Amino acid sequence: MPGLHTGDAPAHSVYVGDALAHSVYVGDALVWRRDPETLSYTAPGVVTVPVPIWARFVDRVAIGGGSAGHGGNGANGQPGRGGTAGSWSSDTIDLAALSATSLTVTVGAGGTGTAREQLGNPGTASTITVPGGSALTAAGGVGIAGYGGIFDKAVEAGASPGDHTYLGTTYTGGIGGATRNTPGTAPGGAGAGGNGGIFGSGSPGANGGDGRVWLTFRSY
Repeated sequence: MPGLHTGDAPAHSVYVGDALAHSVYVGDALVWRRDPETLSYTAPGVVTVPVPIWARFVDRVAIGGGSAGHGGNGANGQPGRGGTAGSWSSDTIDLAALSATSLTVTVGAGGTGTAREQLGNPGTASTITVPGGSALTAAGGVGIAGYGGIFDKAVEAGASPGDHTYLGTTYTGGIGGATRNTPGTAPGGAGAGGNGGIFGSGSPGANGGDGRVWLTFRSY
């Protein structure tokens, strides 16, 4: 594709009047098309995202919040079990077919630890909705009841979601808490179990990492 230039510099935007063009042809030959634009949302909560006027497609990628770990046993020193990671989900929507002008993004929060000997709170789901189209949901992690052995680090660790590849792009997941009382990192890592103790001195499970959402708007 030859491309368009302003002097020696490649053009990044082309307008037809006040409207951004998504592509330019000379006869039947495509000479320019707008680069995709990726947006990332990290803070738990809801946000409305306007659709760029040049965008025909949006690639939606989401991960839910990781769960908190189980609280430690305050009687016999056993650590709580680590939580489970948030789940990944991804798809592509044809915005032109829906005549969509906005999307609603919800970033799921990581679960919070509760108390010794108690199940940690689950992470919440991350969702992306578009009027007239299907919702994309990435589930949050859930807590695991019970305890590990005093020296069983594998059981007390929070789970990691791993990375996720969609349409050739790799999205990096968070890391679960590796040792007791260690929180998971965003996006989606689960919290480790709480420390055990005696005479009621066990600690709550650690918090999970928040979820995340990515939107990649494309003209092609």
